[in-house]
Amino acid sequence: MRWEWEFLGFLRNELAASPPRWRATLRTTLAVMISVLLIVALDVPEGEFLLVTLFVCAPIDAGASIDKARLRMFGTLAGGAIGTLTALLTLDKPWLFLPIQALVMGLAMFFARTTTAPYAFILGAVTFVMVVPLYPTSPAANLELALWRTGLTTLGVLIAIASQLLLWPDDPEVLLLDNVTGRVRDTETLLARVATLRPGDHLSAAEEGIAVTGVSAQLDLLKSAEARSRWLRQRHAEQIALITRVQILVTAARRLVRFATLAPFPDWALTRVNRARRGCEEVRRALGARRPVEPVLAMEPPGAVPSSDVEAAAALEELEHALALLPHATGFLADRQAKAPGPAGVPLAEQRLLTPACTPRNGDAIRFGLKVALATTLCGVFLEATNLPGLETALITCPVIAQSFVGAGFRRATLRLAGALAGTVIALVVIVGLMPAMETIASYLVVASIAFGLAAWVLTGSSRISYVGLQIAILLALTIVQSRAPTTDLSPAADRILGVLLGIVVMGMVDVTLWPVFGDTALRGMLADALRQMAELHRVAARGDLAGLRQLALGIYRTLGDALAMHDDLAFEPAVGHAADVHGALLRLASGVERLYLDLVTLGRHRPASVPAGLEGDLARLDTEITATIEVLARRLLEGGGVSAPLPMPQLGAFRSAEELRDCAGLYGAVFAALGELADDLAVLERAVAPFTEQPAGPASPPRRRPRTPAPQPS
Repeated sequence: MRWEWEFLGFLRNELAASPPRWRATLRTTLAVMISVLLIVALDVPEGEFLLVTLFVCAPIDAGASIDKARLRMFGTLAGGAIGTLTALLTLDKPWLFLPIQALVMGLAMFFARTTTAPYAFILGAVTFVMVVPLYPTSPAANLELALWRTGLTTLGVLIAIASQLLLWPDDPEVLLLDNVTGRVRDTETLLARVATLRPGDHLSAAEEGIAVTGVSAQLDLLKSAEARSRWLRQRHAEQIALITRVQILVTAARRLVRFATLAPFPDWALTRVNRARRGCEEVRRALGARRPVEPVLAMEPPGAVPSSDVEAAAALEELEHALALLPHATGFLADRQAKAPGPAGVPLAEQRLLTPACTPRNGDAIRFGLKVALATTLCGVFLEATNLPGLETALITCPVIAQSFVGAGFRRATLRLAGALAGTVIALVVIVGLMPAMETIASYLVVASIAFGLAAWVLTGSSRISYVGLQIAILLALTIVQSRAPTTDLSPAADRILGVLLGIVVMGMVDVTLWPVFGDTALRGMLADALRQMAELHRVAARGDLAGLRQLALGIYRTLGDALAMHDDLAFEPAVGHAADVHGALLRLASGVERLYLDLVTLGRHRPASVPAGLEGDLARLDTEITATIEVLARRLLEGGGVSAPLPMPQLGAFRSAEELRDCAGLYGAVFAALGELADDLAVLERAVAPFTEQPAGPASPPRRRPRTPAPQPS
């Protein structure tokens, strides 16, 4: 019965009420009531597209709503136009339809991976298959369909924007900091339980519901907040660092709790656990007051520990290290608290549509597009051969669940199927149990609003369940909105479920058999790509190219955000028993890469304008050594192995003696210290990846950290 309690605890936490959630749910429900009234009173065809648009464009924060609304309009209009043109081009050339469909799907998914607006291209692909899912035997009907769906989608966008701007708008920046503060509170809860647990004990349902994953929702809030504030965009890297380090706190606390339920917790570690809990309490108070975190915890000097306590020692080291770095990660709050514009935190270029990854040499993105195009074509051939047009949701499922690696796709497929099943149950209750007794539009409107309100409540949850709410809403729109008279016809819901299943099976088979990509490998490749970009960033900064520095900074911070979101999906990928250790090591490595990035950007922005005679060569050698070391670490991350010996710290005495280079010497020291820590993080990952039976012999002890060299604050 344990898994049932864990599942109930998960649902209780994910469906818990909060003021922002009530506001978001009421916003969406009121917009749905207005839309349903229009559809029923005016007998609008294809009315479900209006409702689907509302749910897609009505997340919990207003910033994301406006952003997604704009992208949905662009994607829908483009997809509808291309679909209409395809219907006309293939009127007397049926053999041309499948090649055009595959080309459109492949290009859309390629650009979804290589542009800064992936949402628009995915929506374009989805709209295309909605307009022409199968060969258009009736061009006039297809044209009318495309015009209705495009017009209703545009109307839905406008209603969603109006509701977000006029009805209890939320500030995504406030929601983000509240979310991060809640994660610190979760860490306090887990640490408080460590001392009371005994081997064989079980956590409460609420404590079990504290999940390791949850970064995706925070990244969405960050993106929405940055869309409204250039001040926040300039401090993207610092906020990514804050999110990552708080996530490490939760991960380390869960490791300690797991250890305490499996073996007696060592007495020597209880004092450190209590100190860490008090440190988390101070962090929570600081974030609640929107002020920088003061230094709350000094690192405990590492030492040899019994082999049975290695896991507890390693988790404590992670916990203490993350707490020690939080003051640096929250420094950007000082400028906000001062209510005055501070200096630019990270120089960024203006965002462009095409990224450097948008090139014919990007084999990963091309293979991704080909896989989605093949899966969609296979589903289309099956529907044509079996004459089952009602299963056209299979064509939509393929691009929707396609993700960068197998685990992320599995997660999206599971959520999509769960939402379709839950929506079917609600539709069954409405159509069979309630609709035969309805006599007026008012009664129908009340029932429909309650049903869609349930979907909106789920939608406004965390990233772990929000997609389920969207799927519930789509199925309800397809069934109860189209059934405006008493009926027990559930064939649309059944066709949707079967179509979703068909799309999941076909896309899953293509994904795991044709160029499969697994999460650990994909994340390592992304972090290695970030390191290579950092090496180039330092070369550009050494040349004094500020424009190039801004452009590279934009690409790196986007890569780091994608890597952190990718880590959030690793838990859904089937893997071997030591996967949790590997995932924890990857999160630690991602945090190390972010620290290095911040130090490199600080160094690039504060390089001296002139160098005293005789030191030019020394400075050039330091720059060459930094770029070479970063590239070595990138290759080691991709290929594995490598030398794990500590990196040598350069002698910076000559620079410290020169007045104009004194601050610069401190910045170089911080960069080399970050490189040394990153090498340690790589060693931890390599030990986690290696099979347990092949771990190197030697006394068991937690990984050693170099003391971090504090970077001076240049005036």
